[in-house]
Formats: sequence, structure tokens, C-alpha cells
Amino acid sequence: SPCPAVGLGVKYSVVKVLGQGGFGEVSLVEVAAPNGGSRQLALKRMLNTYMYTEDDFAAEVAGMAAGAGSPFCISVEATAQTADGMYFEVLMELCPQGSLNDTMVSAGQSPCGGVILGVARANVSLV
Repeated sequence: SPCPAVGLGVKYSVVKVLGQGGFGEVSLVEVAAPNGGSRQLALKRMLNTYMYTEDDFAAEVAGMAAGAGSPFCISVEATAQTADGMYFEVLMELCPQGSLNDTMVSAGQSPCGGVILGVARANVSLV
């Protein structure tokens, strides 16, 4: 059944959970389109805790917005905090190839190693 996303301003139906961790989950959702059809998007819900705060959420959204228009970045449709304040939500374009973690694992690479390598490369390029 459709769930009202108060802050997001849309109604959606959860199709399935794509991934989850200690602080939240990402779900495949179906959102009603104005023409009567529907679209599939990803909904990321992060628990509002002392470990993931409003500042963290704002920084994540700003980072996603910085990549807007790039073919290498996921577009953000809407962001919000749930009415009860428990979750931060990002409604975004669905990446049909899966997550970066999925891609790295299927290529036989350690996801953590890839992140460390990426950070190291970024630091070298800044020097």
C-alpha cells in the first residue's frame, strides 16, 4: 500500500529493500507519476542518531547536489526529514547497475580498499 512521505511530498510503494545497515536502508520504490503511470526510484532512509545527525545529512545532500547534471552522479528528486523526526530521507534516481559496493565485489575488489585508494588519490591530487 502507498506510504505518504510527508516531507517528500509524494506517495510511494516499497517494492523491495535493496540494502540495509546499522543506520538505515535503501529501498526500491514506485512513485506515482502525474500522467497516471509510475516511476521506480530509490529511497534512502537514515536514522537520526548522534552518529548520523542533521549536519551529516545536510553534508551528504550537498555532496550529491554538487554532482547534479553529471552523467556520473545520481540525481536527487527530493529530501526530507520524516514528520516524527526519526529518519532523514533522500528520494533519488535508481542506479540499475547496483551500488558501488556491488560493483566492486563482483569485480573481486575490496570495497574498503577502493574507498581508501580513492581517498589517497584525491589527497595526492590536492598536493
